[in-house]
Amino acid sequence: MRWTRALADAGAAVGAVGAAVLFGQLARLNAASIGFVLLLAVLAIAVTRHLGAALLAAVLATLAFNYFFLPPFYTLTIYERANWVALACFLAVAVFASRLIGALRERTAVAAARQAEVETLYGISFDLVTEGPEPGALRGALALAIGRLDAESGAILARNAEGRETLAATGDATGLERELPPLPSGEPAIRERADGRRDATVPLLAGAERRGLLLLRGTTASPALLRSAGQLLGLAIERDRLLAAAARAEALRQSDALRAAILRAVSHDLRSPLTAMGLAIERLRRETPAADVAMLDRERSRLQRRVDNLLALARLEGGLARPHPEATPPGELVGVAREALSLALEGREVQVVIAADCPDLDVDPALAPEIIVNLLENAARLSPPGSPIEVRVAGGPDDARVTIEIADRGPGLPPALAERYAVPSPPAAAPAALGLGLEVARGLADANRGSLVVLPRPGGGTIARLVLPAVARPAATVPLTALRQGEIA
Repeated sequence: MRWTRALADAGAAVGAVGAAVLFGQLARLNAASIGFVLLLAVLAIAVTRHLGAALLAAVLATLAFNYFFLPPFYTLTIYERANWVALACFLAVAVFASRLIGALRERTAVAAARQAEVETLYGISFDLVTEGPEPGALRGALALAIGRLDAESGAILARNAEGRETLAATGDATGLERELPPLPSGEPAIRERADGRRDATVPLLAGAERRGLLLLRGTTASPALLRSAGQLLGLAIERDRLLAAAARAEALRQSDALRAAILRAVSHDLRSPLTAMGLAIERLRRETPAADVAMLDRERSRLQRRVDNLLALARLEGGLARPHPEATPPGELVGVAREALSLALEGREVQVVIAADCPDLDVDPALAPEIIVNLLENAARLSPPGSPIEVRVAGGPDDARVTIEIADRGPGLPPALAERYAVPSPPAAAPAALGLGLEVARGLADANRGSLVVLPRPGGGTIARLVLPAVARPAATVPLTALRQGEIA
């Protein structure tokens, strides 16, 4: 291709100079006139052809001027000094004019290329800025951007939590990332092809952070254009991510506001009938057998606790309240829970064993007892009559945690719940309408920086293992008298 272009340029230079010489011979022009005609021929070649052709035309025109129009004619010999000066000036003017026009052409070509790049970047920016708020609008704008970069095929990949996600693609650009890995400096990796096009992998940057990768096969875009397009596309992906985060934050804010309103309404609508039930039970004590009233009062108390626990848990999760941990003796925690379940635990043996060296708990003294209440209530409700409930409390090996185990001889957890409560953190999907007491206990344990698991007990039953933070014990101090006597180095 280059040889073909060079031959064409040479032929044009020879033809232009030859035509000027023929015109001068036929018109019988003098040396001054033919000099201008030859100079016009050189300028015409400089304007229409490359710089090499213009320089060749200048040399040929100088030789032709000497051979045909300066005496002695039809020789390259020059006798007069004035002709030497004229010939040198002609050559200088022709070469200078050729180079000047050639430089002007190059600058014009560069300016045209820059204008095309600016128009391309403007088109990409316009597509990205005017994308609609509906889902998939960014993908459509990114696909248009690949088309504006004049690529045979391309793809835009973005990073997400699962790895790589294809945001847009035109044609097949698979495998290009492995063939042409991106440069660690953030610059595009470019491979020139024999047909004048390029394969490129362009990092999509938002500031110094890489948000994705642009893959292009057979593009005509320059490296500077690819670099600028990568920054625009990276900012567009970052903008879309920030808009999605803002939408989620606004949805959470509205959800919190709705939750607060619902909590206020539910708190009033549930507490009022429970209060009325309590007053009615007091009246029934005078007319109904004591056993029936006790059972009714026990169920009302249980419902009251459930409502209070759910409201407290909802406030904690909604950010409307927060725990206030303080040093709490484990014996006091278990004692408060047993007192709250005096009706449910009536006639049932509860064996409590607290290790002598067990540290105090660092928990909220108003919320932590409710965890024990829910676990004891479940154990009492599911255990056979007369079977004891065991409560064991001991400190951890590093005294940073306290483990409380509540063991029963009930039927054990059903399969729908066994897997869920065998790990400290619950899976995303919870069994519907199952394990309300355990869910409340786990939520309150999380709020107190603890964990709860429920395991099968050897010989039948379950063991609810609650782990809560302990109060840090003060470090051992050295008596001042010992330091003064030099007993400790």
